Amino acid sequence: MKFSSITAFDKHLKEAFPDHLAPIFLLVTPCDYERRKNMDKITSLLQKKDPTLRIVRLSGLEDPLEQVKGELLTPSLWGGLTLVIYEAADKVKNNALLGDLFAHFPPGVHLVLGASGFKAVSELYQKGKKEIIVLDMGDEKPWDKERRLQDWLLTEAREHQKTLNSDVVHYLMQHLGPDLATLDQELSKLLCYVGDKPRIELEDAKAICGTRDLFTGWQLAEKIVWDRATSLGEKLSDLSFLFPFIGQLRYHLQLGYRLAELIENKASSGDIKHHFPTLRPQQLEKFTLQAKVRRPFFFHRGLQMLYNLEFASKSSPLDIAVLFDLFQAKLYEPKS
Repeated sequence: MKFSSITAFDKHLKEAFPDHLAPIFLLVTPCDYERRKNMDKITSLLQKKDPTLRIVRLSGLEDPLEQVKGELLTPSLWGGLTLVIYEAADKVKNNALLGDLFAHFPPGVHLVLGASGFKAVSELYQKGKKEIIVLDMGDEKPWDKERRLQDWLLTEAREHQKTLNSDVVHYLMQHLGPDLATLDQELSKLLCYVGDKPRIELEDAKAICGTRDLFTGWQLAEKIVWDRATSLGEKLSDLSFLFPFIGQLRYHLQLGYRLAELIENKASSGDIKHHFPTLRPQQLEKFTLQAKVRRPFFFHRGLQMLYNLEFASKSSPLDIAVLFDLFQAKLYEPKS
């Protein structure tokens, strides 16, 4: 079964829990953060079903298919369920070989595959489409994504017993952009800021999300990803600037990754324009030239390093300025 809507996918999970959850899920979206959130949904359901759930996390960037197969065939020591999460399944050559397991999938085992695009895992899907539940957001139009994220903001606020004014939604989308990670971060800050107030208003958003810093963040993120390393100075000590800025960097790296993959697949200029209707012609021309030179590896490596930076910023004793300098140095070091 294949879904192109998160609403429909969530409805399926709700109806399938606890006794009819599929053994195999394939989550396809260019947004790493969104993919991880959907992986977390499945993980939470399985943990609710079996608190002793054995979880194994692997990546196609580092771990061969043989290791995935080995984990799938290794029963839990506690006799409970096993969940194998395999990120970047689209980066593995001959990933369709996993399909050999689908006809005789071990009982008590679940596999969640992550991919940024569907084409590279289409053969794998064909081998096991009777067993696989797919969420494919790879071809989501920018305007559909904006509308979906607007609905997500309203729903998320409602789940916290808050009403979100429409002008707040417009403000957040305009100044933060269609990046789920950044919107998630800023909404969490707003929920804390308003306390017991039942309604989040525009004045609250402006007090937490400074327009000037957000605009500066977009400019700096574009410069770092598409031009060169840049000093941020004292801005790194301001958490209200830093966390939205990480989301802005992620947006540009994801944009570059998608653009570079289209170029490598020899997409026409018309197809490229169709995928990025909100970019100005000058921007698209500039980004296309850079994406041709840097290729998908640069942007994918950047996304991986940004994830590590985000994690380290919350757990490492190193100063955030040092971590960010290391991020930029590694981003621009030559490919080995």
